[in-house]
Amino acid sequence: MYKKIRRLLIILAILGIALMILGITFTNDFSWKKYAVNYKFEKQEQIEYYIERNIEDLSVILESSAEWTAARDRILMKDSDWLYENATGYLADTTSFNIDQVYTSNEEGDFKRNYMREIFIDIEDLNSYKKAIYDDEKSVELAWDGIYPVLVAASPFYDNSVENPTGCMVITRVIKEEEIKDLKRVLVSSEIEEIFISKNPLYKELVTDGFGEIKVSIPFGLGGKYLYVNIDAKIDYLTDMFKVQGRVLIYILSVVAIAFIAILFKNTKVLVRKIIVVIEAVEKISAGNYHIKIEEDKSKMLPEVNILIASVNKMSSEVEGHIQTIEEYSKDMSQKYVEMIELLVRTVELNDSYTYQHSFSVSDHALMIGRAIGFDDLENLELAAKLHDVGKIAISTGILNKPGKLTEDEYKIIKTHSQEGYNLVDGIDVFAKAKEAILYHHERYDGKGYPVGLKGNEIPLMAQIISIADVYDALTSNRSYRKAMECEKAINIIKKDAGTAFNPELVEVFIKEMQKQIKEKHNKEEV
Repeated sequence: MYKKIRRLLIILAILGIALMILGITFTNDFSWKKYAVNYKFEKQEQIEYYIERNIEDLSVILESSAEWTAARDRILMKDSDWLYENATGYLADTTSFNIDQVYTSNEEGDFKRNYMREIFIDIEDLNSYKKAIYDDEKSVELAWDGIYPVLVAASPFYDNSVENPTGCMVITRVIKEEEIKDLKRVLVSSEIEEIFISKNPLYKELVTDGFGEIKVSIPFGLGGKYLYVNIDAKIDYLTDMFKVQGRVLIYILSVVAIAFIAILFKNTKVLVRKIIVVIEAVEKISAGNYHIKIEEDKSKMLPEVNILIASVNKMSSEVEGHIQTIEEYSKDMSQKYVEMIELLVRTVELNDSYTYQHSFSVSDHALMIGRAIGFDDLENLELAAKLHDVGKIAISTGILNKPGKLTEDEYKIIKTHSQEGYNLVDGIDVFAKAKEAILYHHERYDGKGYPVGLKGNEIPLMAQIISIADVYDALTSNRSYRKAMECEKAINIIKKDAGTAFNPELVEVFIKEMQKQIKEKHNKEEV
């Protein structure tokens, strides 16, 4: 009877292990396919964001030249030289604008000019051109020059009130190798082995090869026209994770089977005690204690248990090694995150060349104050300081770079940049702690700031710190409408505004730290 029961238990154990292996295999396949689908959607959102930022940039550049009474009058006068110097040709000649072609035409079509760098597409065949010249409408679209995709923005010429349209102006930007490199960085370049853009999809559907390799063609389009970003990605850490997980589970199931059979033949009490030790160790490993090691049974009465212990120890070592691999990958992701921030700040620079260096200088001074007061989140303070003016992406370059005094309406538009910056980063996890500092960095300690009118310590501490650093750098930097102040004069202005514009305690810390810097600078100059 005992032998029959023993055989039955062994058969049941084998069947149970087989079912568990099948279940684990199915779960891994399902998890991988779900990850691959999410990966495609994530990359599609990143591609759409990249295209939207380029289109917005083109639109801003186009508006600065096309919505201008002087340019409208010159197109009517057919003044080619003036247009080239002030509104059109210089855009194609100046590499920082990244404009590849500028095309202008009057309403009658008897005065046309075409300025280009490397590419040429037939502008008059484009729908955006036809909407601008015939329907007096602004529009954007996606074109294909036979090798590369081309982003197109078109608009009639308007007066300063955006009225009385006439003729048209069209600008283009080609997504060439350099732009594709930027796109690859946005998409996390360490994962992508190959990326290129084509008129037709290379892959008709999502292709996965084993665990870790994904091949997909992601559509993007404008104006009813679509092109495809073809991506070959290899995610090594996922491949390693699934392999290690499979081995670990097989080891566990195998040793559990051995332990189960051993229970039938060896001293049950001794075996159970050892199994409990192993189970407790496995529980600790599952809780994250991967350094744990189980001591083997020196009596050698239960070799099966020693096999189990050795397998569990091996499992913990492999899992620990895998965790180390993931941590190294996380460091790489952190670097990509920094590159993304740099890319976003460079995007702001396209609108306002002053903002780029200003943002990094404000970051340095904000960190100086933060360290001096023992602020416990310097990482997010640095992030918020670098991106505090990111909302200027939404402001016209004509207003940002205006050499004279701003009108009341223009100043109201400028004041929207803090809200625009908040809207841009809201909903993105990495900016969760920085976004309020971006929104409130123009609030005043006396409650007379904007956009809300917060007062005193209602203003987040991070925003109070950035406010001081922002004003100081603005005073000591050359602007289009005035020269930079001396450091001492700027510090006196900050000191004068303590308690009204700024937190007086933070001002005291700022002045103390700046005096240290000035003293160190003088000492170095004397040496």
